[in-house]
Amino acid sequence: MKGLKFSRYHIGTDVLDAVGMPGKRIVFSTRTATSVLIDESVYQSALHQRFDELEAPLFQVLKEKEFLVPADQDGTDTSGPKAKGITPRLNTSPPPCNPPPIVSSAVITAGRCTPNTTPMKR
Repeated sequence: MKGLKFSRYHIGTDVLDAVGMPGKRIVFSTRTATSVLIDESVYQSALHQRFDELEAPLFQVLKEKEFLVPADQDGTDTSGPKAKGITPRLNTSPPPCNPPPIVSSAVITAGRCTPNTTPMKR
């Protein structure tokens, strides 16, 4: 666990309390074009390099997905997919929620799709 740091090449959502997922957050790795849904406590532990607080399987996933990187990397020395000659593919799966055409948006809560029926302003 020593010699690692949490990559600065990530984007994280706010905590998802408002959408029915209390204490969770989505974190996207721009190094590998992958995301994870994790507890806020896990994010804070990784962010502050308290890796001993992470369970071994989760630690391994964060390392494989390059959320955790060697501490001596300065950001230009990437070992990510491009450096390995791999081109990341976008997820081509259909979206989990297809709102009807008249609905302006939809909210996904606890795995269910709920159309937002608020009328669109013109």
